[in-house]
Amino acid sequence: MRSLTTNTLPMHKKSLIVSIHDVRPGLLPEIQQMMSTLAQIGISRTSLLVIPNFHRHEPITANQALIYELRRLQDQGHEIVLHALYHLEDAQPDRGGVREFLLARLHTRGEGEFLRLHREEARKRIASGLECLRRLGFSPTGFVAPAWLYSKDSVAAISDNGLEYYTTLYHICTTDPPSRIPSRAIVWWNRKYLRCLSNLFLPRMSQRIMSQQQPLRLALHPPDFQHATVRRTALAIIARALAAGYQPTTYADYVREPYRDKALAF
Repeated sequence: MRSLTTNTLPMHKKSLIVSIHDVRPGLLPEIQQMMSTLAQIGISRTSLLVIPNFHRHEPITANQALIYELRRLQDQGHEIVLHALYHLEDAQPDRGGVREFLLARLHTRGEGEFLRLHREEARKRIASGLECLRRLGFSPTGFVAPAWLYSKDSVAAISDNGLEYYTTLYHICTTDPPSRIPSRAIVWWNRKYLRCLSNLFLPRMSQRIMSQQQPLRLALHPPDFQHATVRRTALAIIARALAAGYQPTTYADYVREPYRDKALAF
């Protein structure tokens, strides 16, 4: 990877990207409730991260209710994003070291599907996920790995499949031309005691991001949003962003706009 250089580009509108993670049939009631709540406070556009076959036993193709709901949301301007294929890591004993092992077992509880994949396997899985979603009438142009964990080979496989962007915990990354935009995702830890800490420091983090006029990304998981404290904190962050002039958008529209003020070229 070449050294990073800073590009100075025109300032852009203040962008608020709310992404809904782990969209799958088993969470449809929670997703519908979340989308209704967000719509009521003015979030008319989101990026929906869809898993084609969660843990290999929850295929989206078998749930017409979810397909109908996602088509309705896409028609309203929401974005469908490919979020892995299975959201489950297969055993890869020959890949990675201690760091990858700990991330696979602790950080993601074994769901880091793209953390240790070879390029060809990653390419095949992304291609399979895209084919599934496109057959259902969706038009994904981006990819997000579970927990934002990628191997170098899986990053290359994103470009192999012609996708326009992917995201990490700290950046929004485009593939053509290769660039990355500083943008730390606001995300809640899902363990109880860490969830409480998240509610304390995430509002401050969001304020810092807005003071730097970076895109504000809220990564919401439907089960976490069911907790009153998480929901209250997330809605308060969104309310402050809207009051500060931030406008709801999607990842796809954000990366296509000619306004990346602080993009870093690979």
